[in-house]
Amino acid sequence: MLKPSIKSAVWNRNAAAKALPAAGPEQLLAVYDRVATWSEALVAQQYIDGDDDQL
Repeated sequence: MLKPSIKSAVWNRNAAAKALPAAGPEQLLAVYDRVATWSEALVAQQYIDGDDDQL
């Protein structure tokens, strides 16, 4: 997953989701290249399936 450290107005205009999925390293870099200008800082994070109450 790739997400902004702080959501910006630009992120909100361009992405409907809080975070964008990436299936592997190559896709992560492709997503980064597409959205890098949408936020000052981005966070790459492993996605773990489950509800919020299972954190």
